[in-house]
Amino acid sequence: MISLFSVHSLSQTQLLSIKLINRFSIDADSFVGTDNLGYYYYIKNNVFFKKKNNEIMQYQNVSLGELTKVDLINPLKIVLFYENFNKVILLDNQLNEITTIDFSLSDDPMVIHNVGMSGQNSLWVFNVLNQQIGLYNYEVRKNVRLNQPIKSTFLSYQTDFNSMVWIDERYIISKIDVFGKIEVLDTLAEFDNFQFITRLGVVLTKNGKLFYKKIAEAPYIEIEINVKSIKNFAYKDKILTIFTGEEIINYNLNLP
Repeated sequence: MISLFSVHSLSQTQLLSIKLINRFSIDADSFVGTDNLGYYYYIKNNVFFKKKNNEIMQYQNVSLGELTKVDLINPLKIVLFYENFNKVILLDNQLNEITTIDFSLSDDPMVIHNVGMSGQNSLWVFNVLNQQIGLYNYEVRKNVRLNQPIKSTFLSYQTDFNSMVWIDERYIISKIDVFGKIEVLDTLAEFDNFQFITRLGVVLTKNGKLFYKKIAEAPYIEIEINVKSIKNFAYKDKILTIFTGEEIINYNLNLP
């Protein structure tokens, strides 16, 4: 049974305290994430930026239109997805182009909706033509289909080297591994944004509030923050980073 999201009911759950580290203004349309070297990645006017202190790099490809998705799982091979042109650009850590991947030129007809970095020179891809998830090797330009067609709609997804996790229109969270094994993990409440934290749990937002939930456990724990808005956020190495639309706020957060 699908749980319905009620901010009132969730507000009665346990509060999780966090500690402010720092905050600073940023001129960005959207915040992408951070890396282990302290760089911040963001998008402004469809230009992709990498910034740390006074050091700033940028990348733009006007010919490919709107930048749909950025994957930072490997900062040495950053994935930029331009869905309208069915293309991916791989960048190095200086934001120089490594290669361009045009899925329209694949021997196996592909129109990609979801994409993310995997291992072994491969990308996770979801091909809307056959509704299948695959691993696309960008060195040999070959796609390996991993599963039977998926009939549900992807509301949100996230990838790492070993798996793709997605949430469908029923708010069911599922995971597929590199061998094609699919596992249903949990059913979530409705959300505005989410991040899957390995196998531990999920952090999600709803109506300007932030919550944490362990996988396959019922309680939602509200993360106590004092911000006017949450445009998006990222959690990495016990650091919660919130982008309000005007500033970046970093908190220390130890999830239970």
